[in-house]
Amino acid sequence: VKSIQNLNDLDDNLRIKIVKIIKYHEPLGATVQLNEITGDVYVSRIIHDGAAYRSGMINVGDIIHEVNGFTLKELSFPSIIQILEEECRNDTVSFKIIAGDYCDKKDYTVESKIRVKALFDYNPDQDEYHPCPEAGLSFRKGDILHIVNLEDPNWWQAKPELEQPVEACFASYYRAGIIPSKQLQEKRFAELRDLRQLCFINSLKKRYGFAYKMKKNLYNFRKVKKLMYRAFESDEFEHDDIQTYIEVDKLKPKPGQYRPLILIDLKNESNQLLMQLVARVPTLFEIPILHTTRSPAKDEAHGYDYFFVDKEWFLNEIEKGQFIDYKKIDDDFFGTHIKTIEDVIQNGRICLLSPPIRSIKLLYNQIFKPFIVFLKPKLNYKKFQNCPKFKNLESTDYWFFKFQKETNLKAIDILTFRIEYLYGHYFDLVIVNEDEAETIEKLLNVVKRVNTTEQWVPSSWTTFN
Repeated sequence: VKSIQNLNDLDDNLRIKIVKIIKYHEPLGATVQLNEITGDVYVSRIIHDGAAYRSGMINVGDIIHEVNGFTLKELSFPSIIQILEEECRNDTVSFKIIAGDYCDKKDYTVESKIRVKALFDYNPDQDEYHPCPEAGLSFRKGDILHIVNLEDPNWWQAKPELEQPVEACFASYYRAGIIPSKQLQEKRFAELRDLRQLCFINSLKKRYGFAYKMKKNLYNFRKVKKLMYRAFESDEFEHDDIQTYIEVDKLKPKPGQYRPLILIDLKNESNQLLMQLVARVPTLFEIPILHTTRSPAKDEAHGYDYFFVDKEWFLNEIEKGQFIDYKKIDDDFFGTHIKTIEDVIQNGRICLLSPPIRSIKLLYNQIFKPFIVFLKPKLNYKKFQNCPKFKNLESTDYWFFKFQKETNLKAIDILTFRIEYLYGHYFDLVIVNEDEAETIEKLLNVVKRVNTTEQWVPSSWTTFN
């Protein structure tokens, strides 16, 4: 590899470009790297829609020889970076560039059409491995991002997806930036999870020695675990795949075909909310009729109160995965069959469901296209102190009651966090369920919006008829 000391050393077949870029209070929109063998500084990345991108004169692989008259050759890389940062702050920047070899390079000007929903919060200023935090893009969980460039396997280029076009004077606020790719972020999350588990085990070993396996079943661990299982029945807390981004597309509403509304909560209050929705608009909402193996009562009708079936059929349908939820009371089974959900949808009504959390995976598909709402509990550690029962307690009972209540609230808090962590990528909306009447109004507004306007959904849902 030949090192270029000055422009007189250039071969005749090399192309020299003198580029002048005029911009207005915005970054140049390019990153550079140092070739450690030749000492040349070359353009490693062009940011989509940035000043360099719009000029069309700077390309990935170009060698920067001078900037605003400053020669970069034979300078240390920190000095080069300092000069580039200072000079590129000017609204006018001139470069002497040796054109790179573009034969094997992809056309970075080709814009990807992929949209993704972010499933985590990100701030490039807090990412010590970001190649250029100044060119990074911050986003929040749930934001829709337009991935404009996927050429780098570790660092994508993306910009916020806007519902409405913005005026030209505000366009720079919504420019593309560098974000971690799906592959890179999944690897990071996996390493972080393993590190947390290792630190937790090491802390137990350090505290309890060889007996740590027995000690971790102390009261507090049992208390939280007991509450979790009481709230959700059996092993709901399986670890799901690590989620970072999900590819999405716009789903257009179809008249008479409504998306099911699924409520997930911790306090078993969602059934009451569903019944109130049915009472408010009985011609629009419907709760699927349960199947049961018990005998009908005198005043019960098949297909109206329940679908009465025999036990053998019920167990066979369980084996086929046709029940999204079922439970056994005494010797009788009760459950929600997939067919009853399909019937409600085909009848042109909104199917209302409140299944256990484990059933989300069965319902979250291109056939049902559900809209899932998580009813987050409102935790108030001081609220229970105002109740008459609490005020009338004796001193000893006071502290016991206080300890018990606070332990339960903390356990619910932990449970809420775990649900959002493990299943949050399924939730379309999170509502803090503080006031029942207010929650009902929010749900009615959501139902209207979801079934009358285009919504972002997994891209596979839009290709399924």
